[in-house]
Amino acid sequence: MRSWRNAEGTRSFRAEFLASDGVRVTLKRGDGRIVTFAMAKLHESDRAWVRGNIDPKDLSADAPAPKGAAFDQLEFGDDRNTVEKKLKASKFVTAGLDETFLGRTGLNGIYKTRATIGGLHCYLFFDWNESGGLREVTLQTQPVGKGRYITS
Repeated sequence: MRSWRNAEGTRSFRAEFLASDGVRVTLKRGDGRIVTFAMAKLHESDRAWVRGNIDPKDLSADAPAPKGAAFDQLEFGDDRNTVEKKLKASKFVTAGLDETFLGRTGLNGIYKTRATIGGLHCYLFFDWNESGGLREVTLQTQPVGKGRYITS
């Protein structure tokens, strides 16, 4: 756990560093919440700390993709066309947009889970390595107000 500052250096918070892809950083706050955001939102000294704590092989386009499925039939290293074909054939997700618009919008946030998790659909977001292979699949729900959360 360490202190982190915003880009201007005017606000700070404590969190544990979990990961970074060189563009975004993922931290675990003291309340247990995991947050991911652009590194540009961090103070330069914190960005330098992150760069110094990223294993360079993690950012390499030549690094071998992990073995196994990333989500459903998607596998790490799949190219965009393969990912699109697998998503169209998937029984777990559905497209929320006509496929004729995919060229304009890209894949992020277009596909959502057919089943809900906690009453919410999850939308799929993708990250690609430098050679165009699938590096990450993230599932995100739409933001909801505090009133929707059950606290006990």
